[in-house]
Amino acid sequence: MIEKGLVRQDALKAEGRGHLVAAIPEYAAKAQASGAFVDIVLHARILALAGANADSEARFAEARAMEPASPWPVFGVATCKALAGEKVAAISLFEETLHLDPEWWRSLEPLSGLYLNTGRPVDAERVLARLVKVRPEDASAFATLGQLRLLIGQASGSADAYARAVALRPEDPTYRRAFGIACRRAGRYDEARAAFEADLAARPKDYRAHVQLAYLEEWQGRNAVAADRFRKAADFAPTPADRDVCMKKAADLEALPSQDEIAAARRSPAQWAEVLTGSKDPKVAVEAAQRLAAMPPTVAESTRALVGAVRHPVPAVRILAIRALSARFPGSTDLLTVYKILSRDADRGVRAMAIRALGDLAVDEVVPTLIPLLAETDPYVFREVHEALYRAAPAFVTPIYPLADDGTARAALVKEWQAWWAENADRYRRFLR
Repeated sequence: MIEKGLVRQDALKAEGRGHLVAAIPEYAAKAQASGAFVDIVLHARILALAGANADSEARFAEARAMEPASPWPVFGVATCKALAGEKVAAISLFEETLHLDPEWWRSLEPLSGLYLNTGRPVDAERVLARLVKVRPEDASAFATLGQLRLLIGQASGSADAYARAVALRPEDPTYRRAFGIACRRAGRYDEARAAFEADLAARPKDYRAHVQLAYLEEWQGRNAVAADRFRKAADFAPTPADRDVCMKKAADLEALPSQDEIAAARRSPAQWAEVLTGSKDPKVAVEAAQRLAAMPPTVAESTRALVGAVRHPVPAVRILAIRALSARFPGSTDLLTVYKILSRDADRGVRAMAIRALGDLAVDEVVPTLIPLLAETDPYVFREVHEALYRAAPAFVTPIYPLADDGTARAALVKEWQAWWAENADRYRRFLR
């Protein structure tokens, strides 16, 4: 019944806010007359669509009291909290819907966005990967996953996600162009070229397609060809400023050798390692780290560079290095000392990633390192400490640390872990130094 009601409300939304507002009395009267859970939920939802956030939240709370095991009202309140900018509360509530119903796909995309906005890109990617498994025919979900993966440096995975979006919606030029950009970033140049050329075949005057093909030529070191492409793009530039950018790029490329032998596509692992260690530009350093992390583990130069990158001054590079090394050597304790040091890094993201890597090892040796980290006051990092301990130690403690916490839940968990440690410290004594 709720699903059927959503169809009508979405149609009203498409017609404009005025139609939504005009329909509110009808939904209010029906909910008042029947007192049914479904009618209250639909009344609450149309209030939210019309922008009456506070009234909507109150109605959803009423429905939640009626059926506490249903994810619908919890999802409604979570949406209201998100719209109001209450990110921590919204995250906690969206997570609650997934505890109530693990297949509740509606929470996955907004939860991913909130994770990303609160500095948790890895969790955001995990949630979106779950969404596309539940919604394999949802092109938008694959495109969102592709966008996020490109943002966090997983260019090849991004291209794969965009490829699914293109397959599901081949008429959408935005998806095809994004697929091409991801392929270019991943070094899949033939696929990138095919995507951009398909855009031009369908729309010969498409400025963006011309520009992307020009950048691909430049990226592969074909400077003279790229200059011609930028001039061609200038003919279709939507604004004078865009035209000026294209003409300047063409002029700059003409001043270079027609073929650049050290273009990004041609750089060896050793050259990328040199870029990583030598660049003072954070963006360039991150690009180099992404390139090295995307190489197969058999490329020894990339592994050596990533080991050195754990000391890089740019926090994002340190995070990428930890992630890549943890993935390359699952279960190996060779980097245990490195992870221990980084678990006390000044940057919260680095600390969190190093602690996660320690937890992924899931060996007794990491437990004495993690116990002192229970003093962590940053809720995000503390969550990683708790989850790492939960994976590594055979302790019977509360498994979930809620994000919406004023410190009470954290204090309670610390007491649980300290009590467990007091009883079990002897078994870890050989690791204490």
